[in-house]
Amino acid sequence: MKRITTDIFYKLFIYSIAPVVLLLMVFGILMMEHVYQNINEIAHRQVEMMNNKLEDEIEFFDGRIAQRIDHSIHRYGSIQDDLKYFIYRVKELYDIYIVDKNGKVIDGESKFYRVDRGKPLNIDNHRYHVDDMEVMIRFDKDLADGNRVVFRSSIRKILDMFCCSNSEFEFFVVDKMGNVIYDSDPSIYVKRINLKGLGFLESGGKNVSGYYPLPTETGSIERNYINIIKDLNDELIYGVKVNTDLLRKEMRKIYLQTGMIFVVYLLILYLIAKYLSKYLSNPIIALKRFSEEASKSENLNFDEKDFPDNELRILAKNIYESFLKIKRLKDELFITLMSIGDGVIVTDNNGKVEMMNQIAEKITGYKNNESVGKPLVEIFKINNEITGVQVENPVERALREGKIVGLANKTVLTDKNGNRKIISDSATPIIVNGEVKGAILVFRDDTEKEKFKKEMIRKEQIETIGLVAGGIAHDFNNILSAINNYMLVAKMNFGENEKVVEFANNVITLCGTGKFLANKLLVLSKGGEHMTLVGTDLFSLISETARFVLSGTNIKYEIKKTDYLCYGLVDQNLVAQIFHNLLINAKQAMPEGGEINIGIEIDDSFLIHEKPSIKITVKDTGPGIPEDVIDNIFQPFFTTKQHGSGLGLYIVKTIVEKHDGRISVESVRGKGTTFTINLPASDKCGIETVKVDKEVEADRFCHKILIMDDEYFVRDSLGMVFEGLGCEVFLAEDGDEALKIYKEHLERDKKFDIVFLDITVPIGKGAKYTIEKLKIIDPDVKAVVMSGYTDSDIMGNYKSYGFIDVLSKPYDRKRIIEILREIGG
Repeated sequence: MKRITTDIFYKLFIYSIAPVVLLLMVFGILMMEHVYQNINEIAHRQVEMMNNKLEDEIEFFDGRIAQRIDHSIHRYGSIQDDLKYFIYRVKELYDIYIVDKNGKVIDGESKFYRVDRGKPLNIDNHRYHVDDMEVMIRFDKDLADGNRVVFRSSIRKILDMFCCSNSEFEFFVVDKMGNVIYDSDPSIYVKRINLKGLGFLESGGKNVSGYYPLPTETGSIERNYINIIKDLNDELIYGVKVNTDLLRKEMRKIYLQTGMIFVVYLLILYLIAKYLSKYLSNPIIALKRFSEEASKSENLNFDEKDFPDNELRILAKNIYESFLKIKRLKDELFITLMSIGDGVIVTDNNGKVEMMNQIAEKITGYKNNESVGKPLVEIFKINNEITGVQVENPVERALREGKIVGLANKTVLTDKNGNRKIISDSATPIIVNGEVKGAILVFRDDTEKEKFKKEMIRKEQIETIGLVAGGIAHDFNNILSAINNYMLVAKMNFGENEKVVEFANNVITLCGTGKFLANKLLVLSKGGEHMTLVGTDLFSLISETARFVLSGTNIKYEIKKTDYLCYGLVDQNLVAQIFHNLLINAKQAMPEGGEINIGIEIDDSFLIHEKPSIKITVKDTGPGIPEDVIDNIFQPFFTTKQHGSGLGLYIVKTIVEKHDGRISVESVRGKGTTFTINLPASDKCGIETVKVDKEVEADRFCHKILIMDDEYFVRDSLGMVFEGLGCEVFLAEDGDEALKIYKEHLERDKKFDIVFLDITVPIGKGAKYTIEKLKIIDPDVKAVVMSGYTDSDIMGNYKSYGFIDVLSKPYDRKRIIEILREIGG
């Protein structure tokens, strides 16, 4: 008990000594300040009393004595004996002299000095005068006969009489020059010292206090605590010098008080330590035993009587409640392990199963009750997926190495039924007090995850193929454009030669087929993410698609349309994919042959973007779609074909919905299937079809054309086509060259009527850059954007970029003539 008290006292002292010492230092400083403040207040009061007495005497001179002189002169005409008697009776401090005009003494009365009649009175006109012996106060009064009355008194006499005797203070008075005119120490006074230059007279302020050097009666300099009050009566400076013994006495009091406080502090520490050892040590020891028992035992009993009725009892009760809570959490943890989403197997330090949850049962095929007590290797059989070599069980390594161990990739588990499952897992050792008590194996079935991973790899490969396909389509379109343009030039220049025209038409037809193939590649590369909406002749588009899909089959097809233009505002490549998929399905449904009827008309009953839509119907004479599957044909991966992907009609529906259109299907078993599609119409819809005869085909134009394309054969052949139509053509390889040519002609007032700009210029500047610069040079410029492939939205939103129309590769002569007519001329 005594040792505990000593230990507590020692710790309390160590932890609290620094702040206590700091507080004692602050206390000492405050007490010293208090002492100095008291001394200064006492000195100030003494000085004020000295000054008041001196002022009273001066007032006495100025007032009553002057009145008495005036009274004596008025009554007797001269200074009479009664005045001398009055001065002698009042305090016996004053001298009186009557002097003539030359300052010689006529008569006088002095208590302390001899009066020499007929000799000059050696007192000047200063109010305070220091002569050989005294500092005097002098007053003059002129008499009627030209003589003067001179009064004087010694300051030392006044102050000696009226200053309170105090052995702890010494008083001194100096003038503004530092001359001592009074000092309570006679030895200092007689020496007539000067205190200027010692520091306190030069300091600012009227009240000065502190330690300053002062001369002693032996002539040496000694530091003394003084209090100075300056200019109390505008001429004298009063000082109070504190006795050094007084300060030492006050300091000893402070040290004594500080020591007593420190002793009290030690006593309080000892009492606190004794209280803590008595009322806390034993209960804390009991509490320690209680907590150790709670950490080791499965059962714990709590009796409030074992602890005092204070916070320790509350703490012990909290430990007991925590024990119950941990026990409950342990039970809940067991339930959690049994219901966790991953497989969990718990083993002992020998690798034998103690528990496994339901997911582990599902993955391994073994039940918990048949697995407990068995070695883990009997129910958790793992091998390398590729080599088939048995893999070391991670629990064995975790128990051996005492750290978390994870499985390598490509690990498969063979369950109870012989099924192989790709798994990932990790084993964690259970360590208690530095000793491995068992391990926890957490694993999951990643078979589906691996399938998804492979699917993502396949998707990336498809995207890569799409990028390659896009590049091929771009270059292929450029080649087709050049061939197509040269054939158009051949037809225009050799139109009289039927063989040339026939060959040219065949090549142009083949170019159209090649264009369709290129469009297929573009659909693959774009994946439907970017749509290029342009006014498209759906009759021509569907005709080309049908000719390509149904060529070489015994299926007859017919495409009917109204006498009005049915131009759709669509993405040509994506819409071609729609009818390609529909016609492929129809062809596969009629292997023995059949008929397909396609109709195109304007539909006022279904509006898209607040305008009538274009309705296209595709009807075949196949066996039809069964009623039990017709509702699922647009679902992804749904198919009735043995080798189908189930994505064809899903893609069709997706493309239609991207165009804000709709698609529906009707089927009668044994009579065929009809698909109805509504697509957005362009502004050209509803215009009556104009038949183009040879005379119209031979129209001539006088436009001034600028063509920019990085492919030489494309721009050269396209230039020939425009020249064949009568246009004046200028060619540019990239955007910078086109800007230079346009600016030169604009400065010569020979503006171009229309500019054709290619989007993709790998080395130079393309259409987007060029049109932005052209708009700065000429805000009224008319430009058409050209492309065979792009993943941007310029083709679909060409107007927002400043273009007036779109021309797709390979170029169609009718489309070129249509654009030229739109700009007039």
